[in-house]
Amino acid sequence: MEVIDVDSHVTVTKGLEGTPFHVNILPDGGHGFEFNKTGLRFAPPNGMIPRGGKEAIPARSFWDLDRRLEDLDRDGIDRQVLIFHTAHVFYGADREVAIKTARKYNDGLAEMIATCKAPSRYLGAAPLPMQDPAAAADEAKRAVKELHMPVVVIGTNVRGRNLDMPEFEPFFARINELNVPIIIHSDGLTAYQTHPAAGERTGWLNRTGRVFTVRNVEEPAPAYPIWWMLTHPFEHMIAITRIIYSGMLDRFPNLKFIFEEGNVGYALYLFDRLEEGWEFGEMLNGPRIHLSGPKKHPLDYLEHFHWAVESEDSLIGEAIKRWGAERVLFSSDYPHSDTPWPKSVAEMKKALYGFSATDVAKVMHDNAARLLHL
Repeated sequence: MEVIDVDSHVTVTKGLEGTPFHVNILPDGGHGFEFNKTGLRFAPPNGMIPRGGKEAIPARSFWDLDRRLEDLDRDGIDRQVLIFHTAHVFYGADREVAIKTARKYNDGLAEMIATCKAPSRYLGAAPLPMQDPAAAADEAKRAVKELHMPVVVIGTNVRGRNLDMPEFEPFFARINELNVPIIIHSDGLTAYQTHPAAGERTGWLNRTGRVFTVRNVEEPAPAYPIWWMLTHPFEHMIAITRIIYSGMLDRFPNLKFIFEEGNVGYALYLFDRLEEGWEFGEMLNGPRIHLSGPKKHPLDYLEHFHWAVESEDSLIGEAIKRWGAERVLFSSDYPHSDTPWPKSVAEMKKALYGFSATDVAKVMHDNAARLLHL
């Protein structure tokens, strides 16, 4: 059985000359990048990412696609979708800078794939300058038609603007025409995410020093990362709810979404709540509530939604039983430190134990192949 991993991450090192996106590669494979006065560093001792008792991951694998092949083979992954570390990377920059840099980034990603030893094993996901929806639409078309990327990736909000706001209509109209899926990749960690849901109550604003800075001073015991635990599902729930209740899916019936980083368990509760909200809206306002918004019940739009999952989600089986295996796609989150690698595939197969071979194949390969038109 072939395996497609729809959520893996990459640091692009080519094509960025002449832009303010700077990448610094260290001799041991560690590296860092900076764009718009914000950045991340993956520069551990000896170039190996420590994982608290799990096998360390070479930092070189973040950007060296030839070296990465060894790790894919160990895990049993045939193809990976390559996504930058955050979909929000361009949103805070000046409009023209963001447009230019997004183009150069996507050119660089395409070049990295084309020039590696096994280009057929990688699939590029194009991040976009969503603060200019028309430019984002144009770049999406270029990435799909010229760079042959099968999917685009956006954040759960754009500088605090929800995805159903009228200014984003040209973007979704273009994606509807292109008939390619959209990865909605939440950011529960980096400073490129500027408007996390309930951030002031989850400790978001206090996380930066602990996450990104090594200080040579004594600090109090670190708090548990509540902001990380909650930001992903909170952001997903807001985006899904607003996409459905805005009526967007009636206007753009070809839209297909893959939600990543939050797993699928929360979605079972969410859609129960959305159905209840349909009835509660009628209770408050009567039948006239349906003069705007969606034409159908929330569950009738389920075919537009898919979830990338990792094996630790205990409700994967329940989602398949309730909605069918078509909604769930395998992911590893490699090479980020919380990935199940090198047991991503094995652990997912354990989570799918008892389901038919057909359903297992859908989760591990077929759903991704269908959505990405492979």
